[in-house]
Amino acid sequence: MRYLASALSVICGVTFAFVSMGTAQVKLDYSIVESFESKCNDISESIKKAATVQECGAVSADIDRLEKDFAPDTVLLNDALYPDKYDKWISELRFELHLSQDKMGIIETQGSHIGDLAEQVRILSGRVDSIAIDDKRLMSSINVMSAALAKVTSTLDSLTNTVGRLQPKGSTRQSRKPK
Repeated sequence: MRYLASALSVICGVTFAFVSMGTAQVKLDYSIVESFESKCNDISESIKKAATVQECGAVSADIDRLEKDFAPDTVLLNDALYPDKYDKWISELRFELHLSQDKMGIIETQGSHIGDLAEQVRILSGRVDSIAIDDKRLMSSINVMSAALAKVTSTLDSLTNTVGRLQPKGSTRQSRKPK
């Protein structure tokens, strides 16, 4: 009986040890899956917040590190993430990053285009200012010429009056006709 009791104690101890190890393994597996999901969510947020090409490069390095760090747990993650797979999560992060980089490329292109347009506006504004200066100069010349024309017209009118007064009243000019 004593032997049976000690055997039963050993069996219970071994069973308890296996159950404890199994529970510990389940907790470890759960923490691995939770860590993977958490890091994927963090990277996804980083992708959404990335505003420069350098930030996208850092996120790409984070994805590479995540893939390398969790590669030994691929089987566990494939089972835990069902119906998705470990590779699909990584691919989706890379695709999300690619879309973000495309958007940044468009933004940078538009920024460059806006810069070019701003330069053209600056050049055209300079030309408009130059034309305005030329316009003022021409208007000043027209005003001077108008004043001179008014003086000439006044002088011609005065001369016409003087010629009219100097001609005798009854005299008419005879035109000479060739004979």
